[in-house]
Amino acid sequence: YKLIDARVFNIQFTPEGHSMLIDAGSIDGIKPGDIVISPSMVLVGRVAEADGNVSRVELITNPDFKITIRLSNSDVTGLARGVMNDGILLDFISQDDDVNPGHTAVTNGNDLFPP
Repeated sequence: YKLIDARVFNIQFTPEGHSMLIDAGSIDGIKPGDIVISPSMVLVGRVAEADGNVSRVELITNPDFKITIRLSNSDVTGLARGVMNDGILLDFISQDDDVNPGHTAVTNGNDLFPP
């Protein structure tokens, strides 16, 4: 993977979805579907559109955003999906699984996102 630095210059929280604009685009090598992470390696979203020197990023809080996850320091896996203003929701976790406050959800690599 190639890291490309970019800065956010606009954030929108609308009833249709959450997105942001970044100051890097197709001339920088960004394309739709690219993964967007913060400097601290936290998943932010996915590039929806890239044009010239600007890109629109759909945030992980959007309802159509779904990703397979694993809870840190465990074998518990599930699906994280966006729920707009409520952040993300974890689905498909068994009631028998050991889930505690403080667990961090990390991508597990079972989809288009790397672990």
